[in-house]
Amino acid sequence: MVDDAMRTNLPNVWAVGDVTGRSLLAHAAYRMGEVAAARIIDPDAARQGQVFRARTVPWAVYSAPEAAGVGLTEAQARDQAEDRADAVVTATVPLAMSGRFVAEHGVKAPGAVKLVADGATGRILGVHILGPSAPEMIWGAAAALELELSAADLRQIVFPHPTVSEGIREAAWSLPI
Repeated sequence: MVDDAMRTNLPNVWAVGDVTGRSLLAHAAYRMGEVAAARIIDPDAARQGQVFRARTVPWAVYSAPEAAGVGLTEAQARDQAEDRADAVVTATVPLAMSGRFVAEHGVKAPGAVKLVADGATGRILGVHILGPSAPEMIWGAAAALELELSAADLRQIVFPHPTVSEGIREAAWSLPI
């Protein structure tokens, strides 16, 4: 067991990677190593953002179609939410809303972006993408979770056009908040 600095319960013993049980992904282990090294060298590193946040580690499946996600699923968010019916809001938009997606993959190709947000604050809790290049797009969603952005924040970001990643912004605009 480790804390967000990758410290174990033993003095001067740190752990990273699969042994922590926090994430079994190579890119998560790499970040854990960065955090551990920074915290060993500089006890003040936490103020500079050197903390491991497992909830912001993206995952990817390299299949046909590809899939990627970060944060909570709708079911997980609802399990953690208060008993309010509006505690969690979601929006799903087809990637076919992107002219580039249609030009490259056709109108019938599978693809969608789903955003999960807190119904009261609009804070993004999870992003899930199905379709070509989903693993290439998920880093932006991971940054949104890392920075605790809201749907209102995502709506203000200018995405290049035409890109498939515009689906993330379109989903933010589609959230009922």
